[in-house]
Amino acid sequence: EGGTNEVPRAYFPSRTGCKVKLYQDAHTPAVPPVTDVTATNGDGPYDPPCLWLDTVAAIEAAEKFVYVCGWAVWDELPLRRPKSGGLPDAAVDGEDTLYDLLTRKAQSGVRVCVMAWEEKFSCDVAPCGLMGTHDHTMRNRFNGTNSGVKVFLCPRQKRKAERMMESAWAETTYTHHQKCVIVDAAPVEGSDSDKRRM
Repeated sequence: EGGTNEVPRAYFPSRTGCKVKLYQDAHTPAVPPVTDVTATNGDGPYDPPCLWLDTVAAIEAAEKFVYVCGWAVWDELPLRRPKSGGLPDAAVDGEDTLYDLLTRKAQSGVRVCVMAWEEKFSCDVAPCGLMGTHDHTMRNRFNGTNSGVKVFLCPRQKRKAERMMESAWAETTYTHHQKCVIVDAAPVEGSDSDKRRM
């Protein structure tokens, strides 16, 4: 509106000093055809940003807190992946899973909390759940060790006044699909404040 990039009729006005980084995918290897594109500054082939590597860097830099939430939080997810493509060799990069990274941070004194959706069909017999959310597997692994990570499984619940079938349907099918990793970070470069930010 009016020659600005501000989204019209939004709840909150746009802010300055924000940084947005766009990702094509969670892990886009720097291989053809991706590298066949010239970088926007015209300086060589395009080098795609890697969400997993940026997530590892942000978690490792956290000093106060790391909060993770999502529909499915798979603690065995290998995060460090080669820019040349493929998955890491678990035997070589044994400490590159989300579990190990969060456990290291929690044991170093950082507050680490994970909130995941509690799938209705997860149980001791099927801890990965019908939909493969790994909710009980993840909770049991963090809670079964001295990881220091606090885990909360959050079911979708309707008000008690609802009919039983409606409630069962909602608890089974309605989920939160956003994924968040929230960490504290160093002050903005060039800022006169020494306060850490989110």
